Amino acid sequence: MIKGVYNNQRIVKALRQSGLIDETKLNAALREAEEKGGEFLGKILVEKEYITEEELASHFVEIWGCPLFQFTEDAEVNIESVKLIPKETAKKYLLIPIDNIGGIVTLCSAGPLETYVAREKIKELKNLKGCSLRYQIGLISEIEQAIEKYYK
Repeated sequence: MIKGVYNNQRIVKALRQSGLIDETKLNAALREAEEKGGEFLGKILVEKEYITEEELASHFVEIWGCPLFQFTEDAEVNIESVKLIPKETAKKYLLIPIDNIGGIVTLCSAGPLETYVAREKIKELKNLKGCSLRYQIGLISEIEQAIEKYYK
């Protein structure tokens, strides 16, 4: 089992069932994720060009039912919401808060954060105590760019 930030088991199971990637490439990416201390499997799959960001995001939208958020010029990101999560945490989990209405914080994430470790680590943050979390899926590169833009 992969240890670290992400528990990739559910992602692996869903990818195997989808047929988006062959078993050899998936196993190679899993080994690399483990070598990198549990790095997000999706990022490795995209970096190795085994799957595109768009395919990965579409897969998560379909499987986990989270809507897709795109960081277009028209996209509304609540600047005050960004302050809820430190930059280091945003980079580590590939996510960024995009809204906070009535104690419901919407996070745009590169992958599903239903995993216990990630969800619990994020809920431990002082600024998020008592908040409900809602997720949207985003492209890895767009989230990384948004982190750099909004955490100046």
